[in-house]
Amino acid sequence: MKKMFTSLRNLSKKKVFAIIAVVILIGGIAVYKLTRSKTPTVSYQTATVEKGDLIVTTSATGTISSGNSTDITTKANGVVNKVYVSNGDKVTKGQKIADLTLDEYGTERQASAYSAYIDAKVAVKTAVAAKDEADIQMWTDRQAIFTAIDNIDYKNDNAINPATKKDYTDSEKMIIDKTLAKNQKVLQA
Repeated sequence: MKKMFTSLRNLSKKKVFAIIAVVILIGGIAVYKLTRSKTPTVSYQTATVEKGDLIVTTSATGTISSGNSTDITTKANGVVNKVYVSNGDKVTKGQKIADLTLDEYGTERQASAYSAYIDAKVAVKTAVAAKDEADIQMWTDRQAIFTAIDNIDYKNDNAINPATKKDYTDSEKMIIDKTLAKNQKVLQA
């Protein structure tokens, strides 16, 4: 022990304070671990059995919330004439829950929405008709190319023009060749 104090005297003051601080820290942790309780203790109160009325009260605090509810809102303005469901009733999609007579603003909004719906239906029909017309034109242009290719093949294999029953003129040959190029450009456009 004496030897330990002698060696402590030889150390600097900073080292001595550091060693003392570590010893105090280790001691504090040991005291904390020993004094803290591992598990909360449950206390029971017992009584002897007696004949009579049993009165038990329980109190608790907390928050109560509903798990399966949904707020129902509408942008319709007007007067509710009749309600078909009660608070707490379970409703399903599409079920009628109330009758509503729209006010002037609600009626205007309903008319505007219906007008937009009709305009959209007309736009769809117009688009379908335009697509059908474009398909017909594409097939017509495609057939014109096949006809022009057939005319060129016939011209190259035969010297006689079947329409005039005479030899092809240079002008007729040029028209047949240019017709194919023209029809190909139309189809690509």
